Amino acid sequence: GGLTTALLRAVGPEGRVHSIERREDFAEVARENVETFFGEPHPAWQLTVGDFQEVAPTLSPGEPAVDRVVLDMLAPWECVDAAAEVLVSGGVFLAYVATVTQLSRTAEALRDHGEFTEPYAWESFVRPWHLEGLAVRPEHRMNAHTGFLLTARRTAHGQEALKRVTRPAPGSRDEEELNHPDNEGFGGSDGEWTSKDLGERGVAPRKLKRALRDIRQGRDR
Repeated sequence: GGLTTALLRAVGPEGRVHSIERREDFAEVARENVETFFGEPHPAWQLTVGDFQEVAPTLSPGEPAVDRVVLDMLAPWECVDAAAEVLVSGGVFLAYVATVTQLSRTAEALRDHGEFTEPYAWESFVRPWHLEGLAVRPEHRMNAHTGFLLTARRTAHGQEALKRVTRPAPGSRDEEELNHPDNEGFGGSDGEWTSKDLGERGVAPRKLKRALRDIRQGRDR
């Protein structure tokens, strides 16, 4: 019920929040927590027990009427089609996930659907600081990871989203080049594999000269 409580506070008295909970026991806990927080059943909240894929399309049959879909579940990628069906044009899809695998699968599901903008993901870090006199430093402990938030916006129904075009990385090689017999499966000629390609760091001439001088002076001793 924590997420529901936050959403109810965000939408205000004129908004509506419809929660879909798969498990009856979780729904009971959420209902109790929400009523405890607000002191009574919230008039803007409706709670349904069931699967999102089955319940969501019944909210407004045949007509998208949902401004936001917020998912906090194990496999949000399974709900992309149902979310797209109920979201209005320009509506926002948001999923909270805890792992990179979940993040990747959900993002790919949004791209594969074709009617969502390019997914955007981020995570937040909070690092407390110790403040005691002149001892000012970061705390020794912090929560380095809590989860990822992934968002995408619904395009107009029936309209494909613009595809994001990216340039290949400077060191990337296409498949034809990689498989060319002259390159022994590595791609590119020997002359192309420069120190920059390999990530080698150059040595400044002055530093090299100083190192040689120190070595030679040590020999003379």
